[in-house]
Amino acid sequence: MSLSQSKLRRAAELWRAAVRKQFSNRCFVCGHQDSETALDLGRNHCHHIINKGMGGNPHVAFKLANGVLLCRFHHELSHKEDGKAWLDSLIKFRFPQWHDLLGEMKRNQTGRYTDADLDADIDKLKQQVKL
Repeated sequence: MSLSQSKLRRAAELWRAAVRKQFSNRCFVCGHQDSETALDLGRNHCHHIINKGMGGNPHVAFKLANGVLLCRFHHELSHKEDGKAWLDSLIKFRFPQWHDLLGEMKRNQTGRYTDADLDADIDKLKQQVKL
């Protein structure tokens, strides 16, 4: 049985809102702040530290600690080989909780991510957005 696509979209939407709130709409690297009226091209981007599509794990995809907010320039840089290594080092230095994500990912490597897991992540994100 596959995960509900509407729940996945909702979790992603809440995750982005929680990351934006955590970083006060400012780029983690340079401090560029989003305006409420910014065009989509100029907006800061929510970046997964452990990428969903490249060895990522659904057990950590929607964890708040798995996200940083980056301006467009630094987000594009983070996906280039030389920029990725630099950003990863900065994240590991400034976010010790990042190591907890690795542990959780290893613990859940063989475990199945279910709709119940997704519901729990959605509930937790709702609380984080409201705080």
